Amino acid sequence: MKLIIGVVLSVLASLTIAIFASSPYQIQSADAQTVPSGECNCILDSTSYASTPYNNLTGLTIPSVDLLKNETVVSATEGNLSWITEKGTELLGVLSENYFLGNFSRGTGKTVALNTLDIQQNESLGVEVSGGSVPDRMKAEIIQASVDKNGTLAEITTIGPKIAEVPILYDETLEEPTIDKNSLKVNVPAAGDYLLLVELSYDNKNQTSSLSSSKPLTLVYETVLVVK
Repeated sequence: MKLIIGVVLSVLASLTIAIFASSPYQIQSADAQTVPSGECNCILDSTSYASTPYNNLTGLTIPSVDLLKNETVVSATEGNLSWITEKGTELLGVLSENYFLGNFSRGTGKTVALNTLDIQQNESLGVEVSGGSVPDRMKAEIIQASVDKNGTLAEITTIGPKIAEVPILYDETLEEPTIDKNSLKVNVPAAGDYLLLVELSYDNKNQTSSLSSSKPLTLVYETVLVVK
């Protein structure tokens, strides 16, 4: 009996599907609406999500900038031990035409205590740009500063004009910094606290007019140097 009932139900189900398929009032299947990339007439059209972004747009991803420092200690049992310390920097802001875009707050990450690097006079630091677009030009500025070790980066005040401006010859193909490229030398007149600003500049690669006064986009990163 159960077998007969099952067969009857199966036949009825098949007949029902056939009737709906031939009916002019059959239910149409519907797919979720999708918006093809680059065709939404919205802000996404001008980003990397778009398949055909604006021709006059230069896209870039803001990278991280780390400072690399050689460390060496003398061990009584193992002799000289050397390694490289990697210290991140904080994004101070972005310079674009007549705008300075700032307030990139990361809570406690903006404290001086977490953004201080001890260094010796005339010591060289490696510079590593990662996780974003490689800049067209790089340079560093060193300014003597008044620093509250228990305060934040926003509370730092500079003392006088910048002491040094150091161009950085950046080679993205290098895996490690060298003396000649991807490095900067800290040359200051005396021991003390200094504000180090690392500037990454990007040109507008899609600029078509030679008469345009378009300025590069500049990212500014900061950290505190304590020169011994």
